[in-house]
Amino acid sequence: MNTYFFRHRWMIGFVALAFIIRLPLLAHPDYTNFPEFYRDYYIADHITRGQWPLAGPPSMQTNFRFGPIYYYLLVPLFILSIKNPISLLLTGIILYALSAGVCYRLLQKWFKDEYAARAGALFYAVSIYGLHLTSYISNPNFLPLFILLFLFFLAKILEGSWSPADFILLGLWYGVAAQLHATAALVLPVIAVWPLWKALKSRPWGDIAKKLLAAGSTAALSAAPYLIYQIQTKFLGLTALLRFSKQHLQGEHFSAATSALADFFSAALNPFDISRDYAYLQPNWLYVFIAAAAILAMIALLWNIFAKRQQAAPGAIITPNGRYFASAWLLTICLMVLLFNRGIHDHYLIILWPWPALLFAYSSQWLRQKLAITTAFLVLFVVIWSLQAYSLFAKPRENWNDVIALYHVRYQNEPATANIGFSAIQQ
Repeated sequence: MNTYFFRHRWMIGFVALAFIIRLPLLAHPDYTNFPEFYRDYYIADHITRGQWPLAGPPSMQTNFRFGPIYYYLLVPLFILSIKNPISLLLTGIILYALSAGVCYRLLQKWFKDEYAARAGALFYAVSIYGLHLTSYISNPNFLPLFILLFLFFLAKILEGSWSPADFILLGLWYGVAAQLHATAALVLPVIAVWPLWKALKSRPWGDIAKKLLAAGSTAALSAAPYLIYQIQTKFLGLTALLRFSKQHLQGEHFSAATSALADFFSAALNPFDISRDYAYLQPNWLYVFIAAAAILAMIALLWNIFAKRQQAAPGAIITPNGRYFASAWLLTICLMVLLFNRGIHDHYLIILWPWPALLFAYSSQWLRQKLAITTAFLVLFVVIWSLQAYSLFAKPRENWNDVIALYHVRYQNEPATANIGFSAIQQ
């Protein structure tokens, strides 16, 4: 039984779980972000005709455009499905499902206990926040997979068990993530500085240069169309982004930034947050009754545990490398958000999304070690998640044929425009 599938059964299981529980979202096209959804369909259709965009979706804040990799990722399923619009949502679901497997492998590296890795991956696979990211189409929503892949290879390099190919893959995943959103372009290099320095400090300068050059070259190649677009437009979008950053990274609105961070963790971790109608179950008697019963059962369990004074042997839960990544990841993003003096949109914090899975992994393992709580804790989480997911899947359904018809009405004869994302030459 030493086959690949048996050795990696947990990783494959989390991928399958994350994929299967998202399939009901395909029946809810009314829950997609329609302006972006139609734009993406339109561009994917043009790509199948040989018109490849060199720039991606426009930013909400400036005339800056993200990289075109987002559109390219949509094309394989779009072609295989014979241009079915459902393929756009399915692409997001598949990418997120794959990220659940990477999350499990990454947590294995960061924690000393398999239970913690499994608990964190379970949280990541079924969390309502993760469901929200796959329920509509937008370029930042593809970030989790490539963030986790970047961190996985960075962790591997820090461990010292790396090969030259790991630096190539590190650059590749950074190049993809940086095109999906500017937050990744800013945050990931900061996180990488210390691991790369520690991994390479004992090596000759020539060897260090080769490794960094390999990573940088791969990142540049993955973004080659985007670099061509920047050259064609004389880097106008990039300079606009830099001006925007200079104007709005001055840290004048700490209270708003702090509130944005609090809202993110509330959305990711608080199962009773009912302020977001898009993803959380509104109060009803069934929800209150079941949730209250689960909480009372947990209190009774805790009382029984304390009464018997059951306590596991103390020990470290997270590795030193795991502590570094958790700290650097969180502090870098918090600093970026606190310095930003404009409104913080939800998608700015997707760069932080996998982090709560790490917190959940640590918390579950701490409860296991200190209070001997194992199954009950995870059962409570699954019950609450199921109630939340019900509210999302119970939304009114819309026929995909109506969606396709509406697409034809809006875009069948519409020419490419400057806002659609093609390069200056193609426009």
